[in-house]
Amino acid sequence: MIESDMICSSCGRDYRGDDTLKPGDACPSDDCPSHDKPRDITNRILEAAIIDQKAAGAFAGLRYAFVAVIDPEGFWALGVAVQNEQGYSPIHGKRFDSHVEAKAWATGLNEHIGLSDDAAIQIVCSTMGKRKRDAHRLPSRTRTGV
Repeated sequence: MIESDMICSSCGRDYRGDDTLKPGDACPSDDCPSHDKPRDITNRILEAAIIDQKAAGAFAGLRYAFVAVIDPEGFWALGVAVQNEQGYSPIHGKRFDSHVEAKAWATGLNEHIGLSDDAAIQIVCSTMGKRKRDAHRLPSRTRTGV
């Protein structure tokens, strides 16, 4: 909704004079195109915003992707895969009931940082094993997680 005049910027419906809505509320119409696009996960879920900011600080200057992983205790969780670095860094403190939920969070966080599914997959694939030309090098840093 456009705050100043209560007209939905997606479908054009006029909600001026509707006492049930406040400026900034989502359009209540079931057929509004704004419902086709999921809202940014970091705007909907505070914990996702905090995870995003912690990762942005820990991995500043690096290309990374969020991934759904199984933690050492067998729970679904999130991790961060950094391009061309072997493995992933776990994100501590957030567990999920299913792979579907963990994957949805990873996808939402990746979308927030501007990564498509294909770009995230490319980053994850780059973390799998060492290439021959890099086999003689030791890891440049060890990450303990976010």
